[in-house]
Amino acid sequence: MTKGMRKDFNREIRHNFSRFLSIMLIVVLGVAFFAGLRAAKPAMQATADFQYDNENLMDIRVAGTLGVTNGDIEALKKVDGIADAEGTYEKDFLCQTADKEVVAKVMSLTDRINLLRVSQGRYPESYNECIADQKFLEASGYKIGDTVKLTTGTDEKYSQYLETDEFTIVGSGTTSLYLSSDMGSAAIGSGQAKRGV
Repeated sequence: MTKGMRKDFNREIRHNFSRFLSIMLIVVLGVAFFAGLRAAKPAMQATADFQYDNENLMDIRVAGTLGVTNGDIEALKKVDGIADAEGTYEKDFLCQTADKEVVAKVMSLTDRINLLRVSQGRYPESYNECIADQKFLEASGYKIGDTVKLTTGTDEKYSQYLETDEFTIVGSGTTSLYLSSDMGSAAIGSGQAKRGV
């Protein structure tokens, strides 16, 4: 850069200092925003990976309309690349909240895979105790210590699936199985199970 060019630049900056300052701030904000976006992706990936490892989140889910037998689970364990497999039960029921009837997804607790994080209270110790999703508690008005009554929403009896239709909430928690509020479709009620009612 020649001496004349340098002099011309300095004169332009002095005469249009507010414009120079505006452009400089726009550039600084753009660089800061870009640097934040570049840093966010690996940080989010590391956080998710840490969380999934702590909960031993499944990589793949095998489901069947007729169910999965213990023999199926043992066969899955023998497949190359499968470190572990575990069976679980899941069924949709209807539950009455303060102002409406909603679909509640009832799932069995597992021992090794898809572990649950308990944020308040404790794990169930008997067949008539349960842990409720934190968002469900916030939206429904239920709290730890309350009793939830479930119905099938059809002519089926609850006893085909559960020992009892009333459960005492002994804790609340979350699982990485359902990151959004949508928990899938249901054949009863509104046709949709949601975490936040």
